Amino acid sequence: MFHDAARFGFVARLEENWRVIREEMTALSEGEFMPWPERSIYGDEGWRTFGLYAFGQKQRRGCALCPTTAHLVRGIPGMTIVDSCDALDLETATRCSSSRAAS
Repeated sequence: MFHDAARFGFVARLEENWRVIREEMTALSEGEFMPWPERSIYGDEGWRTFGLYAFGQKQRRGCALCPTTAHLVRGIPGMTIVDSCDALDLETATRCSSSRAAS
């Protein structure tokens, strides 16, 4: 059911930096987390989320509050990240081929 983490080069960088990721997350105030809109499928409480990238766009505040985590997420192959929140411009978009995940 699970994939071997060794097949994905980016996993090691995430694992090596888990303490920094945790520190950035725990430094956030409760107000930085937003309720997930689809509450009914996750129980009465629902989920609260914090965004770094959403729908292909960089969430500037989230990335500024968690710069190391944001940098690490950008290194995940297969991610599609747009540097500008103003418009989706294919010239500025970073697209990583999913075939790089195996390298």
